[in-house]
Amino acid sequence: MSASATPFDIRPAARIGRADTFVLALHAHLPFVRKAGRWPFGEEWLYEAMAGTYLPLLGVFERLARDGVEARAAVGITPVLLEQLADPYLQEGFTEYAGRVAAAADVDAENAAASGQSARAALAHDHARRYRDLVADFTARGGDIVAGFATLAQAGRIEILTSAATHAFLPLLATESLVRAELRVGVETTRARLGVTPAGIWLPECAYRPGLERDLEEFGLRYFFVDAHAVTRAEPLSVSSHFGELSGRAAIDPQASGASDEAATFRPHYVAGSGVVAFARSVEVSRQVWARHFGYPGDPAYLEFHKRADTSGLHYWAVSGPSHDLGDKSDYDPRAASDRVHEQAEHFASLVEGLAASFDGSACIVAPYDAELFGHWWFEGPAWIEAVMRRLASGGAVTPATPSEALTMSPARDALDLPATSWGEGGDFRVWSNPQTDWMWPRIHAAEFAMRDAVRSLTSADPLTKLYLNQAARELFLLSASDWPFLITTGQARDYAVQRFTEHVARFDDCLASARNGGASESARRRLALYAEIDNVFARIDYRIFA
Repeated sequence: MSASATPFDIRPAARIGRADTFVLALHAHLPFVRKAGRWPFGEEWLYEAMAGTYLPLLGVFERLARDGVEARAAVGITPVLLEQLADPYLQEGFTEYAGRVAAAADVDAENAAASGQSARAALAHDHARRYRDLVADFTARGGDIVAGFATLAQAGRIEILTSAATHAFLPLLATESLVRAELRVGVETTRARLGVTPAGIWLPECAYRPGLERDLEEFGLRYFFVDAHAVTRAEPLSVSSHFGELSGRAAIDPQASGASDEAATFRPHYVAGSGVVAFARSVEVSRQVWARHFGYPGDPAYLEFHKRADTSGLHYWAVSGPSHDLGDKSDYDPRAASDRVHEQAEHFASLVEGLAASFDGSACIVAPYDAELFGHWWFEGPAWIEAVMRRLASGGAVTPATPSEALTMSPARDALDLPATSWGEGGDFRVWSNPQTDWMWPRIHAAEFAMRDAVRSLTSADPLTKLYLNQAARELFLLSASDWPFLITTGQARDYAVQRFTEHVARFDDCLASARNGGASESARRRLALYAEIDNVFARIDYRIFA
């Protein structure tokens, strides 16, 4: 299906119903992993997310559209992820990966049947069928997941969010030139890949500093998202979630000071001195997903993420409950899990409706989540989203809306001086700037200044010098990604993150040095060709954006 096709029967954006709105915002992001390892760190991060999250979520929104369900949402796909999803090399890699997993599931099924484990054999057959269906779906799309989201966006079924080009942690950058370049390339990539001009942005790590709204406004971005404490002035939300431990994101503690005072999160707010709006996530609805002890993904019936079969890496066990360690997990029952999905979707929808009804005015209930939680970490997550959206749309009390629709139905009426904030632990910047990562930031800042100064001094570069400068620009983007300090702090992939960061720094230094000295040697040209082939992100980049 082409990106421009709009096969859905779309009603006008201004819909009849209550002014109360529910905004589901999903943020899809992975760092640049092309030809930078396969397993356990590297390309298979992307392939797992494609299989577990991106294709299933695309299917959810397409079914809602085809069934005429009046439910809309916001979907953010970071520019660096868009580039990878559109890359033929990675598209081919996904097909090979999914076929390999399906074959491994076949072996699991044979072994289980031979040992008399009929339930395990049936689940293995389900895994094999699911991965083969994914390959068939992917092939039918011509390998183009991006086109599917573009079609939905152009048809008005979802609203696309942009982000900074490589998910740099904007408040900690030293130069306005890199902040603006990250935003400019982000917006331009979103527009080029998806065929829509984004109205809003998911700031990397929901990290904001005063003044950033002026840059957003200049690039035509009308809104962004913040954590609840940014508008309630409550204590930052504490990390207490099962998934918070995995991701490092701040999770909801229902006992946290100020957590009950969330009326300020039920409406959007202008950022003082600008026309840009901040949406704050609702504490109560967020904790239904993130909280350790009662969040939906930890339900005993759901598929356990952490335990994998030794032979295939596939999952065959249920969460089973907090008292069960990995060696004591029960077998997974798909029917029991499906029942819980629908029960919890009803519970969530009723909660949203109750919160909206309790608010004096037009309520806007906002639920922003990492997209990869749904399907990758929480296998049943996409089915839960679909059930929630169908239930809310049929209930009629609250309208599942895009952020732009919500601003029409529940407009911002006041302005706030927002503090510097993120949705990381402590609500500040400590996850990305701390004793473990302090060595990185001087190097990032030095590269920023070096790039800016080189561009200013080489405004009339010859064609070869331009190639070096363009590749230096790509390497600067890649070394600035927030993923590297994040992975170091959380310890999830510390050595890999250090290696990736130092490689991009070295490539940046090499390209910039060659640009300054002419780079005519054969060895310098060979290195440039290697960097350009591996780190091929943002093919049309123009180094002069750093001027």
